[in-house]
Amino acid sequence: MRNLDYETFGPFNAGASLKSLKEWVHNFVTNAGKQNVVIGISGGKDSTICAALLAKTLGPKHVFGVLMPNGVQSDIDDAERVIAITKINRIYMPITDAYNAMSKSLEAADAKGISDLPGYKTNCPSRLRMVVLYSLATKYNALVCNTGNFDEEYVGYTTIYGDDAGDFSPFGKLTISEEREIGLKLGLPKELVFKTPSDGMSGCSDEDKLGVKYSDIEALIYAQNALIYSGLTLEVGEKLIKLRNGSKFKRNLIQIPSYDPYMRRA
Repeated sequence: MRNLDYETFGPFNAGASLKSLKEWVHNFVTNAGKQNVVIGISGGKDSTICAALLAKTLGPKHVFGVLMPNGVQSDIDDAERVIAITKINRIYMPITDAYNAMSKSLEAADAKGISDLPGYKTNCPSRLRMVVLYSLATKYNALVCNTGNFDEEYVGYTTIYGDDAGDFSPFGKLTISEEREIGLKLGLPKELVFKTPSDGMSGCSDEDKLGVKYSDIEALIYAQNALIYSGLTLEVGEKLIKLRNGSKFKRNLIQIPSYDPYMRRA
């Protein structure tokens, strides 16, 4: 595989990147006239690594981690563990009542069956969580941290005005592999850094839902859209291109300021 990003900028250096990433986060928050940041804590690797980064950069007392289960959350213990490790402020705010009320209202407004649709079950909670985060940001005079990564953005595996919203995105232009290296540099437990990505609601991994591996997405990213250099099979390459082209409208609509050492194209 011809790795054009690395040829241009050199191999990813987690230590140097972490230093510049912390500077970027600190400057972005202070230039916005803020001291505090609000972040959703799901127990997944993205919010875990972001929380640790924010705690190290701004200080734990300036970071408000929000746990927002919708009913039973199987990995809620991981979310609690992240709060304990990072020592950030803990806010527990279940969205179950809000989700049920929204579903009931929509059903009553001639949207029969909407609560049974898979897309609704995953997208509606994501958007409700963002409502919670921005409400708390108002209370604490804070910015909302987006916890997404470039792999997800690249193929559009995001919810518009849900998990793709936020005021700034530390990992928005870093791949999952690079993000994990940052997590290890931050001293986080390996089992949290390498936790299998999933939405926590469908019972499936992200890769199962996408039908492609994140390593395949990154192969294409590092080849800078040049399928011939990616080392992918034609079948996988075509599927990735289809996902990317079909989600272009999302990237055009939502463009959150991100730490971007590689000048990667969304």
